[in-house]
Formats: sequence, structure tokens, C-alpha cells
Amino acid sequence: MFYDLSEDILTAITRELMTETKSPWLIKVRLVATREHLDTLAAVDNTKRIAPFVRSLTFVAPPNSWTLTPEGFKEIIITQVIQKYAADHAISTGMSSFTHEENGHQKFIDEHWGGKPPFSEEHIRQGFERYHEEALKSKDLLMGEGLKAAWTRIL
Repeated sequence: MFYDLSEDILTAITRELMTETKSPWLIKVRLVATREHLDTLAAVDNTKRIAPFVRSLTFVAPPNSWTLTPEGFKEIIITQVIQKYAADHAISTGMSSFTHEENGHQKFIDEHWGGKPPFSEEHIRQGFERYHEEALKSKDLLMGEGLKAAWTRIL
């Protein structure tokens, strides 16, 4: 079970741990390199109270990559849509052959969707713009000193 570090959670855990007499809980803490987690961590000042009960501390990279290209994003989206469609319709995609063949996705699209994917190029473009915007925020966070300082403090 993972716990995000918020003041309410830490206080509740600490209170519970203080009353536990025989076998204290051992918790796992997961720190994700996102603005939300950094802001939460910055607001917490009592992590030392639960430190003896932490079994593991995991640092997680941000979920978005600022190096992903629009073409790569489109490829990921198409692959996920095909896999979801195939699973929902109990179709064997032979995905390895579709993904390794030239125009492999198009072959699947032609066979199952009459040559037109169930989303527009505009939807892909908008999705990539939102994704890339978040990825650049992640990059700024990782390159700045705030995340390093907060994570160092937690150690």
C-alpha cells in the first residue's frame, strides 16, 4: 500500500503508529516527480515522526517525457487504441506483426475500421499538445532545485 505524503495522512499514520504496541505498521512511501507531489511534500513538516516506520521510499520519475515526438505520441495512441479494441472484441491482433510491418497499424485500421481510425488527426494533435505541455513542466521541475531540495530533506 502506498501513501502520498500529505499532512492529514502523516498525522493519521503517526497517531495510529503511536498507539500500536506489538507490531507497528511498516509503510511504503512513494514520491513522484510532479508539481503536485512537490507542493504536498513542501507543506509537510513532520516526516521525521514516521521515519522509523517507513519500510521503503521510492522515487518515481515524472510520467511524461519531453523528448517524445508527435509521431511517437501518435504511435503510442494508435497502439493502445488497437489493443483496447482487440481486447474488447476478442480479436487476435498479431500485434507484433502489425507493429513491425511497414504500415502495420494502417493494415489493422483498414481491416477493422474501414481505413479510418476512430479518432481524428486533430484529436491526436491536441492530445500531444497537452501531453507535451505537462512534460515541459516536468522538465522544469526536474532541472530546478526545488525537487532536489525537497527529496533531500525527506531523506
